[in-house]
Amino acid sequence: MNATNHTRPKYQVFIGPTYMGVHEILKSVAWSLMGPRFIPCGIYPQQTPDTQQWKIITNQIAQSDYYILLLNEQSDYLDDSEKLKWHEKEYDQAQALNIPVLVFMKDPSGSPPVVNENPEHKKQLKAFIQKVQSKQSIQIWTTPEDLCQKVFNAIKQQIERDEDSGGQRPGWFRGDKVPDMAVMDELARLSRENATLKVDLCNCSTNQEVIFTEAENKDFNYMFEQLNRQMTIVVKIKDSQKEEPTSVDFILSKVYETKETSVNLFTLLRQYVDAVSPHQFNADTFLYNSKRLLEDQYPLHKRYRYFLTGSHSIEQELKTYGLLKLEECTNLGAHAPQKNLYSEKFHRFIYWLEYNNHEGGEVIFSALEDHN
Repeated sequence: MNATNHTRPKYQVFIGPTYMGVHEILKSVAWSLMGPRFIPCGIYPQQTPDTQQWKIITNQIAQSDYYILLLNEQSDYLDDSEKLKWHEKEYDQAQALNIPVLVFMKDPSGSPPVVNENPEHKKQLKAFIQKVQSKQSIQIWTTPEDLCQKVFNAIKQQIERDEDSGGQRPGWFRGDKVPDMAVMDELARLSRENATLKVDLCNCSTNQEVIFTEAENKDFNYMFEQLNRQMTIVVKIKDSQKEEPTSVDFILSKVYETKETSVNLFTLLRQYVDAVSPHQFNADTFLYNSKRLLEDQYPLHKRYRYFLTGSHSIEQELKTYGLLKLEECTNLGAHAPQKNLYSEKFHRFIYWLEYNNHEGGEVIFSALEDHN
């Protein structure tokens, strides 16, 4: 039963949530992956799994090609540390098996706080999120539709990276469509050869003097000078006037104070690219990441919240420099949103920065002061 050379595997994707009440969201994610390329899977018993159930779960993970982890800071697991430990074990299992892990976290500003949360369980959840952040980049999602789109795009991009690097996942084939073993051996040989050639090319590039044209040096130097500036950010602080506020409370509340701070734009952009979004620029995600960094440096009581604006002007500036390129999400239909992918010029610019030892450094916001 030989197949044609066009036979491609289907990739099994294990979806691992870390909070309850997400069955509809899980269903949406699974349906978004249901197609000719993916086999979504996951096991979610109502109670903490026993030894036999855990064995079944580990077998499912071991047979999967990719692992999706869904995170939520306002998790219902704050009242059940055993279930949190169970999902952390799932994540550790995927890491130990070198299964590519893709992480997506719900925007905390859009999640209602958990009633009667356990401080110790909240501490455990925060430690787990920090553990994940130290190993993987995390994409922020707001709605189920946004999550499905980001999961589909991330899986697709990960498959392309794996294939380009010669590390393609094994996947699954129907019994009547298994490719001829000679064809599989040849594909494996070509894949290894491709990966070796890329390493040789990289070594060749690093061992030779990198040459930038005069026009490139002039252009990149100008962009660096423009981006390497102190940027003033207006910070609006809202007071919910409640000890346990929800996102709706903040939407309805008025601005309590208006402050301003400043930060080096270049360091903020490098941190965003390196730690949050290495493939595309999203103005809302950039703004959310900036707000989180500001909260880490100047924490607020939970009845207050920061609100920042102005990230779309930065997006427009990057477009003006030719560092972004638009790509439509064609798989979502005629009204699909557009993505701002980093352009070839952007990657060349990053290369120029590294060659000239222009590192981003630590993101430091100046002290908050009254807005004039």
